[in-house]
Amino acid sequence: MNRFIFSLLGGAVVSLSILDANAFWHRDVQRDTQNTAQSFQIADASLDKKAEKSEEKALKAEKHSLKAMKKAAKKSNNQWLARKSDDINEDFDEAVYKIGKSSLPQEVKNLLLSQANEDKNLALKQAKETSSLLEKQQLSRNKFSAVLAADKHSKKLIKKIDDIVK
Repeated sequence: MNRFIFSLLGGAVVSLSILDANAFWHRDVQRDTQNTAQSFQIADASLDKKAEKSEEKALKAEKHSLKAMKKAAKKSNNQWLARKSDDINEDFDEAVYKIGKSSLPQEVKNLLLSQANEDKNLALKQAKETSSLLEKQQLSRNKFSAVLAADKHSKKLIKKIDDIVK
């Protein structure tokens, strides 16, 4: 009985494969060209994705180099002071613009402008003091530059100390 069932199953498999092969030789050429065009579109889309990924990698590399340049530029206290002053002046200019644009009475605007000016002057004064303190500390560290440069841990410590003030 088992042999009979297995032979029927084998015959069914063989007949199905023959029918499938027969269908292959009588296929619709028009439909196959559409499928081929779709496969080309899929391949083009995958190539576009690969190109986008390579562009993203290039942008990341460019950002990384820009970050490295900015990080190197931060090392100078004079440059830090100039950037800090620019940020303070930019914030002040933005506040003055928003005060002028507001619909508040003129007395309130004058009060807010004077307070903004005082805040700006205080922030600039603090930035100058911070810069002079950092320069003084850097000069005192220069005596031990050989010892500090040899140890990675000391570089991290110096950065943490400088971050307290900045």
